[in-house]
Amino acid sequence: MRGFRNHHAVGRAPRSAGFSLVELLVGLAVTSMLLLAIVGVFDAGSKVARVETQVSDMQQSLRAAHRQITRFVHMAGRGGLALALPNVPVFQGPALTVRNAAGVGADNGEIAVGFVDTPFAVDGSDILIARGVFSSQVYQVETLIPADFTLLNAGVPTDDPAMATDGRVVIRDLTNTGVAQDLMPLNDSITGNIPEALVLVSQMDEGIVAVVELDTANTVVAGDQITIAFKVQGMTHPEYRNLYNSGGGIQPVLPAGLTSVAHVGILEEYRFYVRKPPPPVPPAPPETSKLSLARMFPGTEIPYLSALANAGVDLADNVLDMQVGLAFDSALGPAATDQNGDGEVDEQDMEIHESIDGEDDDWLFNTDQDSILLAPWNGTAPQPELYYVRLSLLARTQRRERNHQALELAGYEDVQALRVLAWNTFEERMYRRRFQQTIIELRNL
Repeated sequence: MRGFRNHHAVGRAPRSAGFSLVELLVGLAVTSMLLLAIVGVFDAGSKVARVETQVSDMQQSLRAAHRQITRFVHMAGRGGLALALPNVPVFQGPALTVRNAAGVGADNGEIAVGFVDTPFAVDGSDILIARGVFSSQVYQVETLIPADFTLLNAGVPTDDPAMATDGRVVIRDLTNTGVAQDLMPLNDSITGNIPEALVLVSQMDEGIVAVVELDTANTVVAGDQITIAFKVQGMTHPEYRNLYNSGGGIQPVLPAGLTSVAHVGILEEYRFYVRKPPPPVPPAPPETSKLSLARMFPGTEIPYLSALANAGVDLADNVLDMQVGLAFDSALGPAATDQNGDGEVDEQDMEIHESIDGEDDDWLFNTDQDSILLAPWNGTAPQPELYYVRLSLLARTQRRERNHQALELAGYEDVQALRVLAWNTFEERMYRRRFQQTIIELRNL
């Protein structure tokens, strides 16, 4: 047909749309590289986040543990319990006790010695024991009513504390000055038939203290008051009398000046320790050591309520070690000088000295060369006064990091050299670790 032309060039095929094979391969390669880079960034970020989370958890556990222990140390002795007794080593006082280097020598590291299935402390770590009226009130006794405190000898009233076999003391829900007293803890102990340790403080002298046992069977609850019966002899836990100066005789006796009582409190005992993990049972992963708490009947080796669960309440995971150092105003170290320039050398000039090597100074348990068999640590007079407790905790993260090597640890306090070597192996240094130390001033004591 005239006027019609074929516009396609003769001999040339039309070009199809799309990418060539080379272009497709190049595109795939670039995309793969971008994806790998993105995955690498996410993986690195994930690792950093995981490590930061572990480190944060570890630090928070250490802070919480230090706060918990510090609170109990500050309150140790609350209610009137003494820090030291005559002829008793200073580190084995009623209010605060340190079992140094658990599991070393004759000490097998049991938390409740002789109790069935007791937890064990990590070998070489320390056990810190605090006693006091922690969770209930220190109850006031109405001293203007003599009948509110009565000593008995086989049911007959006696004025001689040395002859007392038991006694009675009245606690009211409102003191004569209008102070409310919460009797619920006492009621709970009476209802639960719990032979609690009760600390009695003399009205005449707060240094005159005794620890007796709650006699729930003969205690009378009547409305707004409780007439507490207590035992001096025939106690379920006769170890209570080791927490006060009972006269040193064979028979348990009350101090001579305990003819009236101003305060009464329910005495408690808590033991802080690093719990040794049980042997691993494949295929389960091995457990790690933990900072734990045991509540005990005071002065005994029996968990509170005789319940094994009370001997192992975990406070913080992955804690490797706990060490305790004690600072006294001892006769060791440099001679006392007139620090404040008042012309006298007295308590105001007290200075706690610590030598470079830790020996022959005012600190106990800061070196393995300290001998607890020698004065002033063995309880001989004059006994030094305890001023500070130094708490050291070592913790690590939950998992190892393949490319991480922590700095080697140095020894501290009286940690055995073999333990330090074990912490500094290649495998152990793959964990991130934290060492935290707190010096606690003994406010209450």
